[in-house]
Amino acid sequence: QYNATLYYEDSKFTARASVSYRGPFTDAGSGTGNIFEGYSAITNVDASVRYKVTDYLELSVEGTNLTDAYRERWVDIGTRRNYENNHFGRTILVGARIKM
Repeated sequence: QYNATLYYEDSKFTARASVSYRGPFTDAGSGTGNIFEGYSAITNVDASVRYKVTDYLELSVEGTNLTDAYRERWVDIGTRRNYENNHFGRTILVGARIKM
């Protein structure tokens, strides 16, 4: 497993990009009679940008799971048959912050 983040900031602009990797792993014995179950490797990428337009207005964009990665769960360690395919989707948030 590894995580890495790049970050930049000045008086008006902030940017962040993060990558998280988790390798494949065996979770537990299976309750379905199969031999073990586990998860395939997954890589997630997130990023955000903020821009201070004035002292009173800041704009932002943030994205999570930018590669739209699926989490795959398998059963039977010998064949790794697909058991579950979780799709959490990509999320993009756009915002504005106003100081009064």
